[in-house]
Amino acid sequence: MTIRPNIELNYKYTEFFKTLRDGPNYAFSPTSAVHSFYPDYTSGLWGRAAEDLFSVAYQDRKRMNKQTKEAFSAVLYTLTQASEANEGDEKQFIGFLHSFNRKGEASKRFRAWSYNRDQFADAIKRLNKLGLVNYHLGTKGEHHFLGLSTLCWPTELWNEWLRTHCTSLNVVSFEHDHDPLWLKCDESKRLLEYDESIHTTQTRNRLDHTNQLRREQCWTFVSSCSHILPKENTHIENKLNEQSLTCRRIFKNKFRSEGRFYCTAQNLRKQERATLKVNGQPTVELDFKSLHPRMMYHRANLEVPKHLSEDCYSIPGFSRDELKLAFMRVANGKNKRTAIVGTARELKCTIDHASKVIDSFLHAHSGIANQFFKDNWKSLQFSDSKIADQVLYTGLTQGIPIMPVHDSFIVEQRHAEWLHAVMSEAYSAEMNGFNAVITCPTNTQ
Repeated sequence: MTIRPNIELNYKYTEFFKTLRDGPNYAFSPTSAVHSFYPDYTSGLWGRAAEDLFSVAYQDRKRMNKQTKEAFSAVLYTLTQASEANEGDEKQFIGFLHSFNRKGEASKRFRAWSYNRDQFADAIKRLNKLGLVNYHLGTKGEHHFLGLSTLCWPTELWNEWLRTHCTSLNVVSFEHDHDPLWLKCDESKRLLEYDESIHTTQTRNRLDHTNQLRREQCWTFVSSCSHILPKENTHIENKLNEQSLTCRRIFKNKFRSEGRFYCTAQNLRKQERATLKVNGQPTVELDFKSLHPRMMYHRANLEVPKHLSEDCYSIPGFSRDELKLAFMRVANGKNKRTAIVGTARELKCTIDHASKVIDSFLHAHSGIANQFFKDNWKSLQFSDSKIADQVLYTGLTQGIPIMPVHDSFIVEQRHAEWLHAVMSEAYSAEMNGFNAVITCPTNTQ
């Protein structure tokens, strides 16, 4: 029904709840690791059952405006995301984060929704009174001087309500004009106002035009959240709404740092992306193989070592996922020690094993060792965002809609060879004439 959000292990809340288990709030605290995500805010859930629930939740209010209903439906959608994400035999604790104060709230210029944080928070509080959601208010303390955002999660009563009414509920999108070109402060993560320039105008125009082409098509997928929907509804094609197909570009501090394309549709699970269709036609996803380590070699005018040329994460004795994480740590970390500790925490392994993973990666890629531990991710993402921009713009000139997923791109199957050529050309133009490795289609329907 919903699009899976970008869920991450929340270390702060996992550790915070551990401190509560020996106190009076033991029953209130989750006993497993905490996973969390941020609300989408651009989508809601509505239908007769949602309308009835709205009437009960706001029975003390005589007048309700559009913003109040949007906020309420957005909370319902977010709760559904949390419920649908918690699937499988091994249940996880999954909640969403939302600030209950309006400090640092994005200006209307950047919002695709009409309501504000207070209205979203008020809807959470009202649903809490009905027993449908729990929340732990954000806090600051000795170990959390930067603060914890408020964490909210669905109750079993909510899950029962959702299972009863899911087939009568529909996903709605909030269509409000907004600026898709974002500049964020790297430290506070808040959106920054900026002066208009020729560069920002041109960047926004290209973004608007490629977004428009994508939105004009009918994109559908089959949801993998079978534990919520009845069996007869598990293979129904769901249409992606326009807001979920609208990309924004997010830069950090300046317009030459990061700049990747983000849209809600990117959060579809891999198996759901494999079911994507455009105007009823099957699609294919092509991927830049081990993009960032390869870019490091090519930025230094070096060829990738022959034994790693097909895949920079192919090192005997370790899984690809372990080595991808190792690269992230050495490329973005401050030093080797923090990389090892971070890898151990992420992999849930011993320091000794994490150290072996890091050492193996550093040894295999000694040719670019001078680029590690230098916070290179901003410039790497800026380069790959320029490649993505060129791929999307080339598609625009040919009238071919493309969905970007950071280092991969999705088009109709009949355009697979064309996309391969476009991706290769865009990469070579950005990377000193070097060639990329692009995976063959694997999600043929």
